[in-house]
Amino acid sequence: MSYSVKLSSRPRERGAAAVEMAIIMPVLLSMLIAPFFLAVYFWHYSAVYKTAYSGARFLSTVSVREMNSPELSEAMEARIQRIIDDGLADLHPAARPLVDIDCDGMTCGDGPPQEVLVRVRLRIFDSYFGNFYTGDRGLLIQAAVRMRYVGN
Repeated sequence: MSYSVKLSSRPRERGAAAVEMAIIMPVLLSMLIAPFFLAVYFWHYSAVYKTAYSGARFLSTVSVREMNSPELSEAMEARIQRIIDDGLADLHPAARPLVDIDCDGMTCGDGPPQEVLVRVRLRIFDSYFGNFYTGDRGLLIQAAVRMRYVGN
């Protein structure tokens, strides 16, 4: 009685698909997640720009009396900060936005300027994917809006 062992001409491929999937899955997931994160980033940028525009629009229509008074100017800057904070409240940023207000490149309150500038900076973090795209320091979003002062 003789037993013969038949060797297959094809090499064994058990588990090859699982190994290929393990190699390709991180690449596929990052390619699927990236457009979602970009959408979130541009949504935040749009909100930051709109609030900077609202702040600049308000600042460009402030009365000359407020522009001449440093005390009233401080109250006006606090009001602009409130406008921006209210506009960005839906975003749930990790940090409060930084707001820079310039009147002809200087602080407001020294007289009526020719132009006003409101710059808003905000750091966003990737709360959905554990800071995969933003890192530990976050991503900086910055918008600056310059307008002519209409009190002239």
